[in-house]
Amino acid sequence: MFKIKTVELDLEHRDVVDTIDNIKREMLREQMKSHNVLKLFWFLGNYNQIENPITILIWQDSISTVHPGRGRVLAAYLLKQKYIDSILIYNPKSEEYVNQISSNQQYHNNKYLLLQQPDKKSVYQITVENQKKYFVNNISMDRYLGYYLKTFHSQFGFIEWHVGNNLLVSTKPDYQKATKEPTVIKLNKEIDIFDSLREMSDLANGF
Repeated sequence: MFKIKTVELDLEHRDVVDTIDNIKREMLREQMKSHNVLKLFWFLGNYNQIENPITILIWQDSISTVHPGRGRVLAAYLLKQKYIDSILIYNPKSEEYVNQISSNQQYHNNKYLLLQQPDKKSVYQITVENQKKYFVNNISMDRYLGYYLKTFHSQFGFIEWHVGNNLLVSTKPDYQKATKEPTVIKLNKEIDIFDSLREMSDLANGF
């Protein structure tokens, strides 16, 4: 039996910070792709427009999974937010741990929806009314990649991040021919790309 609560997740709690560090490493292990970069850039620049909470599975005294919401929680952390709205799913034995990592808790109510995935009838996802259409119609947020590309390229053009002589990621889609040489950003370590994106977002928003 699981409980469901809506909470404000403490982004300064040690376990939450460790989870975000793991998310960074996961993204790099997955081979950083342009859509990861572009979505994260959009989240950083439009954070105040994000309405939907992230979803977290708690197992015993640890954070097991963040999904959906990896990019949003990473953006919140890079922007030095103290909390992020979250849906926690957990076993009653984890109640004390939930109290340690979150505040402003409310039990699941009609504001949140439990929906079957159209292509996987045995799989349910928790979402909010505003996002219902994405699940019902099985629409992926990646369909908005063109919008992310347009927003980013209008401000910076094509960017490549390099670590040493190795290309980490490029914002130029494989199908698109570059009309000019990309701007190359040199990083000391792969993980520095996240701070680089935050700095670029600050520039784009006049900070």
